[in-house]
Amino acid sequence: MNEEGESRYSILFRVHQDGNLYSIPIQYVTRVEPLAGKTTAVMRSPSHIVGVYPLHGKNIGIIDLGCLLGLKRTSDRVSLGRSLLVIENTEIGFAVDAVLGVETLHSRQSSGPLSRQLVQSVYSCDGRDELVLELNVPSLLSIC
Repeated sequence: MNEEGESRYSILFRVHQDGNLYSIPIQYVTRVEPLAGKTTAVMRSPSHIVGVYPLHGKNIGIIDLGCLLGLKRTSDRVSLGRSLLVIENTEIGFAVDAVLGVETLHSRQSSGPLSRQLVQSVYSCDGRDELVLELNVPSLLSIC
């Protein structure tokens, strides 16, 4: 975990348009893609699995990140305009509503008891008046 005052590059996004800011360290993401096509549903899958999606000659599993985090799903289908964060060394993509770009995050504080779960750290971000919750990618993948 980063020490207070240490900076890191992360992809900043919102799971729901008006929700909290989240981040994933850039080293975990191989690409950010628009989720433009139709996903194929997988029968009897957990509620956080949206389905399978063809991407650059491979089929990848699409995870509704909001649902995985325990947030209420805004729709039963993946809405237009969503983006896909393709996770390195996996065939998994996290569906999110708004990718805001790559930002330099400055550590504010530890996330305390959440650090062993899905939130790894809490950061401040230059030019933004809100905190950013950094997600623990290995913990998220262990749930998938």
